This record gives sequence, structure tokens and C-alpha cells, in this order.
Amino acid sequence: MAGIVSPLPEGCLVAIHGYDGTYWTKIAVDSSGYLRIVADSLPLPNGAAQETTLSGLYNVMRLKNLLLYDSYYSASVEGTASSGDLVISLTSVPVDKIAVITGCGLVITAGTATGLQFNVYDGTNSRPIMRKLSPALNEMISLPPFIVVPPGGCVKGTGMSVGSSTTIKLFAVGYYVKYS
Repeated sequence: MAGIVSPLPEGCLVAIHGYDGTYWTKIAVDSSGYLRIVADSLPLPNGAAQETTLSGLYNVMRLKNLLLYDSYYSASVEGTASSGDLVISLTSVPVDKIAVITGCGLVITAGTATGLQFNVYDGTNSRPIMRKLSPALNEMISLPPFIVVPPGGCVKGTGMSVGSSTTIKLFAVGYYVKYS
């Protein structure tokens, strides 16, 4: 995997995308670099961010904090099980950094599973972000680029209802940005 995604040079501009439960959308900022938050009249989906969450993001996730490249990120993990759900996790993001995942894959290398699922763990809750049902052996599923993982969080992969001697692999590359 080395060499496919290179670290960004210092001061490089990054486009961050957010998932609203249906679509991936580029996050908008105002002329001061603060998140632009627009409330519309559509009902919120289950688990959607409420006003308290959004006001906290406004104070923490200013664009200028996201542009301070820190270091390259690369991680992989493998797990094997013979029944139930097989959950594997990448190493947690350090508390003084945010990880921006630019490439991430999950694959069954042996055995069977009824599905594969990516979750992002934020240090408290694990949120599913992508699921593939009935995956074939060695069929990799991947996340769209620029998934943001907060301090203390990690990416998790799940093989759902695995069969005998099933092995799944999870890997990710990207970069850390300084969090202050």
C-alpha cells in the first residue's frame, strides 16, 4: 500500500466531506474558516446531530485547525473467527490529532460472511458508515476518501455472521492533522 497515497505537503488545502445518511456532501465554511451550518425544514434522521452537537463542532472544527498536517497515517489489522460477528479495529487516533482517511479497505480473505461493514468509532459510539451484503471471497469494499476520525476514535471493520475459519482484513492510509 505504501506509495499509493502520499502525505500532503504542509499548508495543503483539503476538501472534507460529511455523510448525511443519504449523500456525501462537501463541508462548507464561511470567509473566516468556520463551518457553515444551515438548518432546513427536512426531518432529522435517527442519530442525527442536534443543536448542541453542531454548536460544539462550530467551536472545535475550524478549517484552520484541519490544515495543519502532522504526519502520515497507515494501519492494518486482520482477524479470524468461526461464528457470530467478527469485529476488528485499527489503532485509536492519538488524543492530540485527527486522522483523515484517504483510502480504506475491508476484505474477506478466507471463509464466508453474510456482510461486511465499516464503522467509525468516535471514542464513545460506533457509527456504521458503509455495508456490503453477500460479499464474495476476496471482494474488497472501500470507503470514499476523506473520512475524518476524531481524537481517540478509530475505524472498525465487521464480518457479519461469519462461517467457519473466516478471516477479514482491514487497512487504511491517510494523514494526521494537529488538533488544538
